[in-house]
Amino acid sequence: MRLRRNHCLNQIWDGLALTGLNLDGRQIERARQLVQPRAANTIDWIVADACALPLAPASVDLVLAVECIFHFPSRQAFLQEVQRVLRPGGRLVLSDFVPCRPLAILLRVLQSLRGAPFSNGTYGPIDCRWDQRRYASQAKLHGLELRNDSDITVHTLPTYAVVRELFDAMGAASAVRDPARIEQLSRLGWLRYRILSFSKPIAAGR
Repeated sequence: MRLRRNHCLNQIWDGLALTGLNLDGRQIERARQLVQPRAANTIDWIVADACALPLAPASVDLVLAVECIFHFPSRQAFLQEVQRVLRPGGRLVLSDFVPCRPLAILLRVLQSLRGAPFSNGTYGPIDCRWDQRRYASQAKLHGLELRNDSDITVHTLPTYAVVRELFDAMGAASAVRDPARIEQLSRLGWLRYRILSFSKPIAAGR
């Protein structure tokens, strides 16, 4: 790959082989219609489970998981798969709702008693039980190192009003409940929206 600069953007990546993956074929079809590769890049769209990636070992330089990991049935399985497909020195970057430790403990108790605390037929269950400590320990357990942790909650708060309007326009008023709870927890500082970056270590001597 090579980095190309122009006057419109600070930088864009050129000559990349990109793979877009989603469990729902309808979303993949929508992506095919709306997204076209730029410059000399290519995109391969795949209907597949992120917890069982149909990719060869050590075949990927970068994995992005944006607005999705809280829907996965197992973050552990996802991290294990990412570690498998990443080349040494490769990176994983994800975004997630990360609770403070007391809230994480409470959410784990509630889920064991009643199932996912945040769940709706419109968007499915949202699992917000992994705090910063658990992310760091589980990443290390699965062969990844936490490199960066950025709290961008303040930049996400305006989107909740947009989400409410969209669900109202869809006639899915019941789907507003959980985003409203997440917004309240975020404004109180108990639940933070974070971007986490991990790397797969390069073996010693290489």
